[in-house]
Amino acid sequence: MLSKELMNSEYYFSERFTRMQAYIDLCLLAEWKDRKFIKRGQVVELKAGQLAKSEEELAERWQWSRNTVRKYLNEQQSIGNIEQRKSRLITVITVKFGVNFAQQTAQQTPIKTAQQIAQQIAQPTIDNNIDNIKDNNKEKETEVSKKKPTEYPKDFESDWVLYDRKGSKKDAFTQWKKLSDDDKQKMRVHIQYYKQSNKRQFWKDFERYIQKRVFDSPVYKDSVILFDPIKNENPDEYHPLTDDVFQTWNEERKCLRFNGDLNHLNDGYNDDNRPDGAMVAWGMYSWKWSKQLKQWIES
Repeated sequence: MLSKELMNSEYYFSERFTRMQAYIDLCLLAEWKDRKFIKRGQVVELKAGQLAKSEEELAERWQWSRNTVRKYLNEQQSIGNIEQRKSRLITVITVKFGVNFAQQTAQQTPIKTAQQIAQQIAQPTIDNNIDNIKDNNKEKETEVSKKKPTEYPKDFESDWVLYDRKGSKKDAFTQWKKLSDDDKQKMRVHIQYYKQSNKRQFWKDFERYIQKRVFDSPVYKDSVILFDPIKNENPDEYHPLTDDVFQTWNEERKCLRFNGDLNHLNDGYNDDNRPDGAMVAWGMYSWKWSKQLKQWIES
């Protein structure tokens, strides 16, 4: 039987959730009766079958990225499994099965098992061909058991461990083999800073990290540059932060265009490491950085 006590199991959060586990988790998180409480300074009223969890909270709970959580919730809403009501501070999720679940609990009727939940949200074609799927799975398991385990080079094993084994090892190895020796060395240095920039659940999977050549990009933490591959090779060149929508880089003039207060400019540098002669502009005005004076001089 499925019960909220399941969430107290030491195995419940032992690894990254699957899509099915995520839906079951939503059902378990949903209230079984109406409830009122305060969250983030706001009074929240939940009906049976509803829960109040942010994308960030679910991402950490399921060990997914926040973007993956958002896509998953939107997908579940599009097929009618859930509804979302978002405000500036709170997101209320109504789990359709959770409503039925709460009603059954209130009436003291038997609670459905996890297997029954899976059958309820699965596609009809899967239900109609369940026996065939089981047979095919048995055949695949037999074939896999006959295959020898993949042997990976020591260098890749070392890089896989360095990245904390996040993602698909097989796919990561496919991408890793495409890298030159220089790229691999550059990547190893970059990873050490990349891991400091955010929590593990927000890192890209290793295969995506390699495929997108993230190791060629600067590493930021709280809008401060931790590591910049280009800047480290050419410390006298100005490579400012441009993630901010109010800051853009003009390659032709080698100038950072910004919209705001010069005294509160956030370019990823501080007064000690900003390159001499760095240029910024706002409208018709421009300034150059004087490393000696440690201030911007109008130019």
